[in-house]
Amino acid sequence: MTLAWPSGVVGNIQTEIPMALGSPQKSPLTGTTQGGGSSVVMWRLELSFPPENVMADVRAVRNVMAQAKQDTVAIPVRQPGFTVGSPGTVTVGTGHVAGTKSLPLTGIAGGYGFVAGQFISILTGGRYYLYTLAADSPAGAASRTVTLTSTTRAAHASGNTVDVTQPMIEGWIDLKSLTADINAHYGFSLAIEEAQ
Repeated sequence: MTLAWPSGVVGNIQTEIPMALGSPQKSPLTGTTQGGGSSVVMWRLELSFPPENVMADVRAVRNVMAQAKQDTVAIPVRQPGFTVGSPGTVTVGTGHVAGTKSLPLTGIAGGYGFVAGQFISILTGGRYYLYTLAADSPAGAASRTVTLTSTTRAAHASGNTVDVTQPMIEGWIDLKSLTADINAHYGFSLAIEEAQ
């Protein structure tokens, strides 16, 4: 079961760390670095949340943290300084092949263009998969193919929801700290790493 993150709780610092499967390795014998040969990238986000004293939010976070030891959590990915706009009701188009960087999309609003580095997520089998776009895709047809920075990790079926407006990361939570001061202000930081 995927746990939902409390909607009113938004981090003020987000550190984005791409993790490549088969990433370059340094040889202990020669000191040379060799490529890993995989273009699969999963994401790790480290989030810091400012102290607050809205007890309903604090209890909601505490509840998710306790349950997150058994279940994955879906958290919105912020894109500060980037105006997403109105992309339409985007879904995966026909002809997607798992393990490729090409992703056919449909349902794109007229006049909407995608931007290199933009996050999107795809909901497949009840689970979110987070990706970034490798290149701009200027406004055009309602159905077109975009290029991802990494290969897809699942067979995304035609009609699966593509979250452009509010991409989500789903994975396991690692609580870094939870602090409380004398005035009942709670602050915390955590990391979320995409589930495989």
